[in-house]
This record gives sequence, C-alpha cells and structure tokens, in this order.
Amino acid sequence: MSFAGKRYWLIGASEGLGAALALQLSQAGAEVLLSARSEERLTALAATLPGPATVLPCDVAHSDSVEAAATKAGQIDGMIWLAGVYWPMRAQKLDARQAEAMADINFTGAIRAVSSVLPQMIARGTGHIVITGSLSGFRACPAQSVMRRRKRAAWCWQKAFTPICVAQACMCNSPTPASSRPG
Repeated sequence: MSFAGKRYWLIGASEGLGAALALQLSQAGAEVLLSARSEERLTALAATLPGPATVLPCDVAHSDSVEAAATKAGQIDGMIWLAGVYWPMRAQKLDARQAEAMADINFTGAIRAVSSVLPQMIARGTGHIVITGSLSGFRACPAQSVMRRRKRAAWCWQKAFTPICVAQACMCNSPTPASSRPG
C-alpha cells in the first residue's frame, strides 16, 4: 500500500504511537492531519515532520470538537484512531469518574471520530479506517479491568462495521499492539 499523496488524519497524535506513526506516514509521502487536545505538542510534532502536516486540535470527549476538526480536515483518505486515556485500577478500587472517562474517550470517542468521516468515504467508495486496539482487550490483567473491556468493545464494534465498509470499497483495520510505547 502506497501512502504517497494520501491524506491521513491521526487522532491521538501528540505522543507515543501517534507521533511515531505520523513520522512514518510523513516519510512515506502522506500529508498528515494531526489531532489531540494539546495544540502545543501537535505543533511541535508537525515542525519535525518531513512532509506536509496540519494541526487540528480536537477533544474527542466532545462531539462538536470532533465534528469541527473533521470539517477542517475535509476529504481524507484515511483516519487512524490512537486516542485514549488510561488509569490502572483493580475492580476492588474502581473509580467511577476515571472509568467513565476511559469509556467515553477511548470507546465513544472512536465512534464520534468514525462517524465524522465514514459517510464521506462511503460516498466516494474508498477510504481507510484504523482503530488501534491493544492486546489488553484479549488478555486478563487485574489492573486493567476497565481498560480491557473498553479495548474489547472497540474491537467488537470495528468488526461489526467492517462488512459495511468492505461492501462500500472502504478498508477497516484494528491492530492490537502489545505496547503503546514505540521502539
């Protein structure tokens, strides 16, 4: 697959896998559209990339923010979901506010983002959506009781809409890296 001349929107690009992937895509000739909450980090990242980069600050916890960024992004070839928050917690010490934030940002935020770009891809009959998961969605770990369910939910949701995407000539992937730390 060639990325030269393609426009990819990376949501959760300010650090970690998102920043590493932005560099890889930029080196491969893609124009990258960078989103996260921190405009400062995105601007610093954009300055290091060899190719064109656009900074689109976005808070995935808010539909209006996602829709505004998607409108500014315009027509894209692909969207890569990397955003997320995480607080390790055992079920015995469940913090409802943190658990709710993980579900809202990590899972519902992905739904907001996909919903903002999938219609244009289906209308064009082409597009690529990647929802980055984690092996934590498949393996039990006591301190990841909430995160595991969120990751599994995102994976299941992506699998449910993949046949619709494929029928419209769009590609959907859900990679599951073992770690969010590149290198």
